[in-house]
Amino acid sequence: VKILIGADQVAFKSEGVYLVSRLIQGQFPDYKQVIPKSTDTKIEVDLATLLSALERATVIASQSANIIKVDAKNNQLHIVASAPDVGNIDEVIEVDLKGKDKSLFAFNVRLIADALRVIDSEKVIFELGEILSPGIIKPSSSKSEIEFLYIVMPIRTQEIAG
Repeated sequence: VKILIGADQVAFKSEGVYLVSRLIQGQFPDYKQVIPKSTDTKIEVDLATLLSALERATVIASQSANIIKVDAKNNQLHIVASAPDVGNIDEVIEVDLKGKDKSLFAFNVRLIADALRVIDSEKVIFELGEILSPGIIKPSSSKSEIEFLYIVMPIRTQEIAG
């Protein structure tokens, strides 16, 4: 690998691969301000089961801006997606829910699935607060030394006017 370093960028060159990374100009926002200080619902769910359900929901959600709606109550997680020309899906997954029941959160299914694919744990935890506040996704137990915390922003829909 050949490494080229400039004042505001770095490049890595290898056989058939050329990767360039550039420094962000200006002041980067303090990421700690985005992480919710408190949440009132904690949902623990089997990672493989959730990812499988999300992949099925993606087929429908891809026809409607990748939006899924999520309800968490009575130790069940409902994952709902609909598209006028394709149909509907309502997956129900058993979860361990602590705290308040949550109704009608909307998320981009691709962003959640991308986060889940890199988590190295059998179970994952979702922490939710207010309906339009950021949610937290993290492994229930991590097998690696790297701490993982994923922030996902809900989507405002007609049903969720907040």
